[in-house]
Amino acid sequence: MASTPVDRLLSILERQQDTRTKIVRRKPGEGPPRRQPNQKSNADYTLQTLREARILLEAGWVHHEIAVDESGNPVEADSPHAAAWCMSGALQAASYKVGFPATKSATQRIERAARLILTANNIEQHSNEHVIAAVARMNDDELSTKEGVLAAIDNAIAELER
Repeated sequence: MASTPVDRLLSILERQQDTRTKIVRRKPGEGPPRRQPNQKSNADYTLQTLREARILLEAGWVHHEIAVDESGNPVEADSPHAAAWCMSGALQAASYKVGFPATKSATQRIERAARLILTANNIEQHSNEHVIAAVARMNDDELSTKEGVLAAIDNAIAELER
């Protein structure tokens, strides 16, 4: 059983990735499908996820838990009772709100957004540290204020908009 909030989040994401990943089969020689004009790119989804995460964090921020309800009790990030999130929990909740193509997993989008947050804020992952755990550490130990977390998200959004 997972022991920390980040361990629980990673466990949930692994289960959801296993159940939501769709395999696309093509005939030999077909090559990759062409993106339709109205389809979003990975960058579009990541940007939208970061913007939604910022909205959630602005509404309520917490550290040392993925998400909490109005009474401060821990809840899942995508719970309808969640009232405040840490940065990694906000990324998870935002990713599901934004949605994702059947061939891409929410976990990949969350990890992409997390890497961008770390890069845009010059934060290094510790060796053998999962990128989501690094963002949780950043949220809990290195920034430790709502303003710092919002600034970190803003840096990542600005980096992606360039």
